[in-house]
Amino acid sequence: MLEKVLLAVDGSEYADKAVAATVDLVKAGAGEVLVLHVQEAVAGMTVVPAESRQEAHELVEGVVAELTAVGAQVRGEVRSSVYRSTAREVLDAAETFGAGLIVLGSRGRGELTGLLLGSLAHKVIHLAACPVLVVR
Repeated sequence: MLEKVLLAVDGSEYADKAVAATVDLVKAGAGEVLVLHVQEAVAGMTVVPAESRQEAHELVEGVVAELTAVGAQVRGEVRSSVYRSTAREVLDAAETFGAGLIVLGSRGRGELTGLLLGSLAHKVIHLAACPVLVVR
């Protein structure tokens, strides 16, 4: 049994598929789930987040509600990060949470993601201290 699963979400189609995979894990007996959204900001003259803080929290709250409905012990968290540091935030959250598995979509919603595998998923796969489930 997986005791702790970190689910990284960003509102993309692939993240929605990662949520569905996590629902299956919960139904199969996974323990506690941490739903994480990293609100990425673009550095420049000013720091501008991709979405409002309220939108970020609504995204996480919606996923938390979906997982709670299938019996998960779940909590949500929104973190902030500067552009290109999102993977580090995911990895730090996984370590702090004690995750035995990280679940995330293969590509995010940004147009600048990799052609076959998003840059976040690529970095997390290579740097994570626990298994990573990438959903496409």
